[in-house]
Amino acid sequence: MKGKKFFGLFVSVLCFVLVGPVFSETISPDINDFAVFAGGKLSVSKRVGISGDIGSGYDMWLGSKSKVDGFIYSGGKFSVDSEFSATGRIISKGNVCIGTDANLFSIDSKGSIYVGNNSKVGALSANRNLQIGRYVAVNGDAKSNCNVNINSYSFVHGDVVYGRRYWIDSRSGVDGDIIRGRVTVDDWRTSKRTAPTIHYGSQDLYYRSHTNNTLTPGDYRRMSVREESILRLSAGTYNFYSVWLDDDVRIIADTSKGDVLINVAGSFSSDDNLNIQKVG
Repeated sequence: MKGKKFFGLFVSVLCFVLVGPVFSETISPDINDFAVFAGGKLSVSKRVGISGDIGSGYDMWLGSKSKVDGFIYSGGKFSVDSEFSATGRIISKGNVCIGTDANLFSIDSKGSIYVGNNSKVGALSANRNLQIGRYVAVNGDAKSNCNVNINSYSFVHGDVVYGRRYWIDSRSGVDGDIIRGRVTVDDWRTSKRTAPTIHYGSQDLYYRSHTNNTLTPGDYRRMSVREESILRLSAGTYNFYSVWLDDDVRIIADTSKGDVLINVAGSFSSDDNLNIQKVG
């Protein structure tokens, strides 16, 4: 993510057909360049918007009608509900499950990939199985080191590469070739592998619903923000033990005088319609 960061979060049988040497790429993003990074699991509810790259050390789950304007790096399983969209590449160390009506860029998975009905996706590369639902448009190649299954009325605008076997519904189509071969699946690791030690404070914060609040940088314990409230943050670092954000919470981070970083040692959870906005 270029420019100033506005939101950082630190929470503390393979089926191969070997046909010759294959080289995959390992991407090494810096933790400090993430808009949101969780050293553990990352989970947010529906209609959440995040601008920038996000990552997690373990599983990641994003609710329906959420949007990420950036790359997504999952250290475990990656799953999203219906009508999810992302403008950047998705790279996951575990299985990937995409809900219906998604609009996504390319996906690389060290496990299996499932794409729900009525979705639009880019190129797909799975180390295990690849299953494509109905009425799915794949704008690129669909590749798997195991099995490829393409259900009815779906189209792959590229090649299909499979390692073991494939099945394509007669009502579906492939623009390119259908090839048996070995698939490259890209991986990732952070250039800073250890999350920092977070020294949180003893003060608990509770913001009532329908309020407009300003918080200064510092060390706090627990923070709870109730529904339809605004939380304004200025440049600096905010350390917490845990954070809970209710429905329709809006975080406005003013980066005009520097980065805004939020560090959470324990759990970070949000309900519907979380909006994180950078100004300045």
